[in-house]
Amino acid sequence: MNEQWERHRNFLLTQIYRDIQRVSGWYSPEAFVASVLDGASQKEIKKFNEQLEDLLQRPVIGEVSEASIDAAIEWDTFCTSFFKAYQEMALKEIK
Repeated sequence: MNEQWERHRNFLLTQIYRDIQRVSGWYSPEAFVASVLDGASQKEIKKFNEQLEDLLQRPVIGEVSEASIDAAIEWDTFCTSFFKAYQEMALKEIK
């Protein structure tokens, strides 16, 4: 079961990366981050925006190399922390 979860999770993270990268020309990473984290501090929004913009320029998907493996690990970490920040904002909304 864990193997299936990891496979699906990795597939979803890859698809999310592709989707964000594809629309970044008309929906900037900054606008995306600000929209998802509406109400967060400007410092937190800036931090996530900078991380996302950096990751979108790196070889997260494609040819396998040390650089792409490192970028994929950072993408995974980014997604986890970004989702946690989103959950914290949602929790504040319902309190």
